[in-house]
Amino acid sequence: MNSLKKNATMIKQILYVFLASVLVITSLSVYILSISVYEGGFDANVDYLVIMIVSIIFLVYCIYAIVKSEKDLTIPRIITLALTSAIGGLYTLGVFFKALNKAIVKGNEFIYTDYQLYLYIGIVALTLTAITVFQYLETKKD
Repeated sequence: MNSLKKNATMIKQILYVFLASVLVITSLSVYILSISVYEGGFDANVDYLVIMIVSIIFLVYCIYAIVKSEKDLTIPRIITLALTSAIGGLYTLGVFFKALNKAIVKGNEFIYTDYQLYLYIGIVALTLTAITVFQYLETKKD
């Protein structure tokens, strides 16, 4: 029974690595396709770059989980979750407030619904970051 549980855990971790690899490959290819080269330089969609960075962090965690399968993965899991949610939260709030600032400086009307999703994702992600930090402190205390 113990062997079956260990095999199931290893298969689950391999599936996580497969999922993370698919995410990295997909986000990398979409980011590459978003690059526009013109005479004075290039332009790319930064949203796809952030998704690719978060996917790479997730892939590194999944590989680490396979390598250190016998150890407790609570701390690496907390660090991965905090790092990815902080990157996602700060980026999305940055997009929202950059658009808000641009509208205020130019004197244009700010269309809230165009950037509403960025605000909500940023708030949820930073709340998740705070939860994981408190979870880390709780784990560290024990």
